[in-house]
Amino acid sequence: MIPPGILLRAHHGALIDSHAAVFRLNNARISGYAAHVGSKTNYSFINSNILHLCARRPGCFCHPYGHDVPILLYICQAAHFLDVAACNATSSSRHGSPISVTDARLDVLCARIVKYYSLRRFVAETGRAPEEWDRAHDAAMFHYSSGMQAIMVAVGVCDRVSVFGFGKSSDAKHHYHSNQKAELDLHDYEAEYAFYHDLSEHPQVVPFLKDSGLAVPPVVFYH
Repeated sequence: MIPPGILLRAHHGALIDSHAAVFRLNNARISGYAAHVGSKTNYSFINSNILHLCARRPGCFCHPYGHDVPILLYICQAAHFLDVAACNATSSSRHGSPISVTDARLDVLCARIVKYYSLRRFVAETGRAPEEWDRAHDAAMFHYSSGMQAIMVAVGVCDRVSVFGFGKSSDAKHHYHSNQKAELDLHDYEAEYAFYHDLSEHPQVVPFLKDSGLAVPPVVFYH
């Protein structure tokens, strides 16, 4: 799993490429960054906002790693299902692999986990009642990040998961391949980091996950 800016501090490229399968997030560029992020791509994971931008333009850019690299997408807005249908309708002529959409049950599981960790952090840090969380976080817009769900996909299908670049620093960009500095307000990244810690150190305590029957493989985070 490869997204953010702190990856430029290390040269993990060869290690990343040594894995049996490499997942990349939201069309993160590899050209010019191979020493840091590798060059191998087996699966592309994107959110539907990216596909929506692609669908509105005459040139397609949603397959940057090659037409035969499978794309898995999670839907941010219901209207984006139209973009998936439009892209897949022409996929046989333009692309070797259609776009697949994440299962709604996985979406719900991710949402429950992230909200639990966000609620727990909110109560611990503010001393306020859980019922006040909605106003503090704009509950209508709040949701998990692409990276969080991509990790959950990998946990569900892999025997071992290595995660690269999930972390932050005050002097690092949010994404290594863009000028975006700030994190998005509609995510609670601190809550997600707490989840990642539990996932790698003691997954048996993660709520909802332990009740899903999923056997969590070893998960290692590299920074």
